[in-house]
Amino acid sequence: MSRNELPESGRWDAVERAIHREMKRLDMSLARLSRESGVSETTIRYIEKPRKRQRSTLVALSAALGCRHDYLVDVLNDAPGLEGPSRSTADTVFEDLLQAEVGPLKEKVNAIDGKVDILLDRLPEE
Repeated sequence: MSRNELPESGRWDAVERAIHREMKRLDMSLARLSRESGVSETTIRYIEKPRKRQRSTLVALSAALGCRHDYLVDVLNDAPGLEGPSRSTADTVFEDLLQAEVGPLKEKVNAIDGKVDILLDRLPEE
């Protein structure tokens, strides 16, 4: 077995459940997962069927789902202490940057909203 080849034995059913759980969490379609991972829809659809699979397939799917690169390989191997998918570092950095931009915008919107309320209160009643 090559270094990239995964065993036919293992928890392929758990890999399938993990993929579907993450797709649901991300509200991601099979077509989108296929596009973003470069793995065919057919391969994803039948991932639980024991046959020769490449490690790179699970790595690509993990990345497209926003998980660390070896998440699905760990699911397959029933890695001890597996608590769930951790987001990739890039996702964490992106979310932190996005939050840094959104926070000040929320404050500005709230300030404008407060000023609009004051102006509306000053309008004469008809």
